[in-house]
Amino acid sequence: MLLNLESPADQADVLIGSGTRFLDDFKIGDSIEFVDDGGSVVTRIIDSISSNTKLETSIGLGTATATSKTYNRRRA
Repeated sequence: MLLNLESPADQADVLIGSGTRFLDDFKIGDSIEFVDDGGSVVTRIIDSISSNTKLETSIGLGTATATSKTYNRRRA
C-alpha cells in the first residue's frame, strides 16, 4: 500500500493512496501513522474517508511530505 500527499499545499490534510483500502482499513477517529520523506514519524487522526484512495485528517500535515510509504493504523 502506497501513500502520497495531495497537492496543492492548501489541501495538506488530504491523503491520496495508491492500491490502498482506506474504507476497509480505517474508520473515522482512527489514527494513520507513517514515516515522512525526512524520516520523521507522522501521526494524524482521520476526519473523513472519501474512498479507498482518499481520506482527510483533522490536522494538516504542514511541511511533511511522503511518497511511496507504507502506513499503520491505530484504532480509536
